[in-house]
Amino acid sequence: KRLLTHALKLWREWGDDFAVARVLRHLSKANRSMGHYEEGMRLLEGASEILGRLGDVVEQARCLIDLSWSLHSSERLDAAEEAAFCAIGLLSKKGEWYLICDSHRFLCKIYRSKCNTERAIRYLETALKIASSFNWHNQLHRIHRSLAKLFLENGRFDDAQTHVEHA
Repeated sequence: KRLLTHALKLWREWGDDFAVARVLRHLSKANRSMGHYEEGMRLLEGASEILGRLGDVVEQARCLIDLSWSLHSSERLDAAEEAAFCAIGLLSKKGEWYLICDSHRFLCKIYRSKCNTERAIRYLETALKIASSFNWHNQLHRIHRSLAKLFLENGRFDDAQTHVEHA
C-alpha cells in the first residue's frame, strides 16, 4: 500500500491523470483486501471522477465493478447490484462483452448472497449465452461450475450433473 501511495504522489506531480486513476483503483483493491471498504470506495469515486473527465467509459465501468465488489464485501447488496447494473450499462455501449459476462457472473454472487437462487441462475445463464457466443473456455468452465454448485445446493442433482459434465 505504501508503494502505491508513493506512486500516486509521483503520478500526480507529473500530471498524468490516467495513471493517477489507475493507481487509485489499485489502492482501492488493496484496501478491500484489508477490509477497509469505505476508504477503498472513496478512492474509487476519485478514480471514476478522473476517468469521467477523460471520457474513458470502459475504465469508469471497471471502477463501478470494483465498487460493486467492495459494496458486496461490506454487505450492501442492493448498492452492489446497482453498481453492477451501471457498469453493464456503460460496457454495453462499448461492446465490452468479456467484462459484461464477468459482471453477470458477479450479479449471480450478489443474488446468492440475497438467497435468491432463481435470479442467480438467470444471471449465470445470461453469462453462459455470452461466453458461448464467443467460445470463451475459461468463462464457460467457471459458469458451468457455478451453475453445478447452485443446482447441487438446491437438490437439483440432474441439472448439477449436466453442468459438471460441461465444465
